[in-house]
Amino acid sequence: MFKKAPLTAIFLFAFIFSNPPAIKAQSGNSRYKSADDSLLISNQHKRLWHPYAGLHLSSDAEMYYLGPSFEVGSDVTLTKHLALGTYFHYFYVGVNNRTDGLIEKGRLRTFTWALLLQLNAGAGWYKGFFIGFGLALQRYADRFQGPFGSWNDKRSTATLAIRTGYTFAAGLHAIAIEFNGIGPYTYSDGYGTITEIFTQVSFGGRFIF
Repeated sequence: MFKKAPLTAIFLFAFIFSNPPAIKAQSGNSRYKSADDSLLISNQHKRLWHPYAGLHLSSDAEMYYLGPSFEVGSDVTLTKHLALGTYFHYFYVGVNNRTDGLIEKGRLRTFTWALLLQLNAGAGWYKGFFIGFGLALQRYADRFQGPFGSWNDKRSTATLAIRTGYTFAAGLHAIAIEFNGIGPYTYSDGYGTITEIFTQVSFGGRFIF
């Protein structure tokens, strides 16, 4: 039975025995609570840098492209209720639709970098409602081919960014459930001028270390 144990289980046990304070601090069992545990949590909450990684469900403005996206970044605590955040967001999705003999093929790829000033309205970076505003730089590539038209749209734009949601404490770390929006973006399609309030939106979560 032990020979079939995966390597991840072995590493997990090694982590538990090599990091007892961290494990005890995240435990809900009152017999593990001590002054050392409280100090460990307090020191973690006072750290200035908070890197994170996230998984989102993203789409373009028309909700035609819809799929998973990935985010990595870090927040820097300025005060108890203010933070400066920066992240990199990658979104790629392809479509291949066939309806009544008509074929549509498309591919959207975006790289987004954002810088935000964020208000943490709760206990701090690790718990409570938050909202942030800032600037975003986005590289956008949309290649589409269909029965009524085709295009290969590539652009680099500077626009606004918003992030809002709620953060839940998770032991020494935190989990944020959030909405991200990038926009607006204005363009002309030959028939008039169109303004997208959000050129890309995403909803998901991130784990804050």
